[in-house]
Amino acid sequence: MHRKSYLLLIFLLFFTACSIKKQTLTSDSCLIVFKTKKFAFANSGFLKKGKDFTNLQVFSAGNVILNLKITKNSICDGNLCLSKEEFTKRYLSKNYPENILEDILNARVIFEGKGLKKRDTGFEQMVDGGSKFAIIYRTDFGKIYFKDILNKILIKISYF
Repeated sequence: MHRKSYLLLIFLLFFTACSIKKQTLTSDSCLIVFKTKKFAFANSGFLKKGKDFTNLQVFSAGNVILNLKITKNSICDGNLCLSKEEFTKRYLSKNYPENILEDILNARVIFEGKGLKKRDTGFEQMVDGGSKFAIIYRTDFGKIYFKDILNKILIKISYF
């Protein structure tokens, strides 16, 4: 009898563990422009947000060309997962804080609010990092705009 109970328990754990998914709180369709020194694209996609994750999916001709999943400690694209710090250094700038991409995608202030000017429908930040970065960052109802002039990085999100 014990053997059957163990087999049933293993069977239930195996199939229920695979079916557990993180709950999506919001899923918005948007137009995404993402340019760095390593890659560039401008396509439609989805920005999904949950309690403990942010997921940016970008499509071209109906195929997923980028599927960034940001969790507490990592950023993954398909099978490749990197720490937030490593991803930020590799694809953005070594001079950025590790959470900057997650903060931008969630329209949160960056660099602890340095250069922050609040507006009725969002905010604007001008962050001068000397020779390391020169950032213009704005959020407005339905739009996110991030540009680093020195590092040639542009992230624009317009919600439909």
